[in-house]
Amino acid sequence: MKHTELTLCEQMHIGVQAVERRLRLVGVTREDCATLKRFKAVITANVEELLDEFYDVLANVDEVARLIGDKEGLMRLKRSLRNYVLTLFEGEYGLDYVQSRLRVGLVHKRIGVTPKLFMTAVLHLTRMLRQRIRSEVPGMEQQMEVMHALERVVFFDLALIFDTYIQSLMDEILYRSEELTTYAKELEQMVAERTRELEDLARLDGLTGIPNQRHFHAELRREFLRAQRMGSHFSLVYMDLDNFKIANDTWGHKVGDQLLKNVAECLKGCCREGDVTARCGGDEFCAILMDTGIHGAQQWAYRLIEAFDASEERYGVTLSIGIAQFEPVLDHEPEQLLKRADEAMYRAKLAEGHAVVSAECDEDALLCEGRPPPRDAKRRGGRELRPPRAKREPDAAAEQAGMAEASGA
Repeated sequence: MKHTELTLCEQMHIGVQAVERRLRLVGVTREDCATLKRFKAVITANVEELLDEFYDVLANVDEVARLIGDKEGLMRLKRSLRNYVLTLFEGEYGLDYVQSRLRVGLVHKRIGVTPKLFMTAVLHLTRMLRQRIRSEVPGMEQQMEVMHALERVVFFDLALIFDTYIQSLMDEILYRSEELTTYAKELEQMVAERTRELEDLARLDGLTGIPNQRHFHAELRREFLRAQRMGSHFSLVYMDLDNFKIANDTWGHKVGDQLLKNVAECLKGCCREGDVTARCGGDEFCAILMDTGIHGAQQWAYRLIEAFDASEERYGVTLSIGIAQFEPVLDHEPEQLLKRADEAMYRAKLAEGHAVVSAECDEDALLCEGRPPPRDAKRRGGRELRPPRAKREPDAAAEQAGMAEASGA
């Protein structure tokens, strides 16, 4: 249930039994109640004079004067104090009385009256009431009875009022704590988001949005060690864009940037979950194909070329792709596998147009194992997509034999 749906007594869990227990603790008896009620009319007959005297004294305290504020504020305070003084001598101190005292504490806390100022005001009020008792109540014995009864009820009031002060402080602390908790969660979330952004900046290439060279090398080492440990296999693809510098210089950097982005999108579109693609600098890209052999890597490369050829503008750029499969006998470090894929890529660049070359190819024949692409493959900006053949250099021995034969002839 909301606080606004509860009385102050309910909020502070004060019931009839709690009130009776509090009255006993400060020694308020039935006789005290009867005594105060009997002399109420006498003591409060000229209550307005008491109020004027009380606030004349407090108005000389700068802190109190600032809290009173103006004439209207003073009138409101006088009305409240008038009710307070009259109820002191009612002789009825049940839940309604307690509720009114709790509200006194709450109001004073809200307007900024500190406990020291409140105690000062109570001290002045009880002093003035004692003077009124001495002047209006006949006989020393009856005066002492009234003053002692008043003293106990005032202490009863103070306990309630300061309970309200304490409860208000606890509520404020709880509220601030919840605010701080919420702020801490928001800050933690903000830090986490910023951390992810920074991690992405450190991990991803700023232009293409795919992993950068640093992240690629970390992933390559991780997969390399896994393959060594588990006896699994994977293939490494190294790719370079032919004629990219010419296109970039001719058509401008925006075209060059768009070409790089297109290649990155093609890479992401052709890769499966778990594969790793990266821009390794300039116009070079790499891919780690998990659990993929040479034949599968070649088919993947053909699909990549087809996807790139399907793009609207290629500006004469073609792809030279080198492939190397992890071989435990040959590759003792990730750099060795990377070097074999890089060398295969440079061999692919010897052919015109798109080319896919495997590191396992014979030096004298660049036609590698693997099904070539279909005959009706797209030709836009390059030759038909098929495994490339390198230009074969004349064999030295055959050339010498031919020369000898020619001289003999």
